[in-house]
Amino acid sequence: LAVLTFLLGFWDRSRNGHTLSASVCLAFSIVLKTYPAVLLPMLFLSGKSREAVLTILILVIISAASWLTLPESVWSDWIFKVAPSGSYTRTPEGLFPPSTIGNQSINGFFSRLFTDGEWATPIIVRPEIGAQLATISSGLLVLSTILVTFLTRRDANSLDKTMIVTLPCIFLVAPFSWFHHLLYVLPTL
Repeated sequence: LAVLTFLLGFWDRSRNGHTLSASVCLAFSIVLKTYPAVLLPMLFLSGKSREAVLTILILVIISAASWLTLPESVWSDWIFKVAPSGSYTRTPEGLFPPSTIGNQSINGFFSRLFTDGEWATPIIVRPEIGAQLATISSGLLVLSTILVTFLTRRDANSLDKTMIVTLPCIFLVAPFSWFHHLLYVLPTL
């Protein structure tokens, strides 16, 4: 709910020309859940580059502050354990397998088709094929989202159209999207 609140805050603030508060909202949504970072390139395409640049600047400041204030182990764990184990069809360290029935993302779909596990009914156990298909599918979805954003960039409602196509994209391309993450898609309805 906090991520959705910040995303909606960004959307509202940006629509009303409040660049700084919009960027703060988007930065906080990215800090809480990294997937909204998918919005950044879309903002450049939809003519909201000021919000994108300011959001990136705020994220750099927050990252630098966390690097200086948090224990070193937090960053090293994320860099050396979490990030490398987070590709499609792979189980990140300490988490559920992506084939878990509650995972509604593209990764969850292909993981259930190509990996072995409690919730999987694979057509063949070949995780590398599932990873490739998930990557290709996600890439095509992101490219389609970029195309729609680019084609509507001059429209008076370009930000609205960007948000309407990007929020479902975020939900689908994330390695893990649980049922409660469908809240991200709710504003598009």
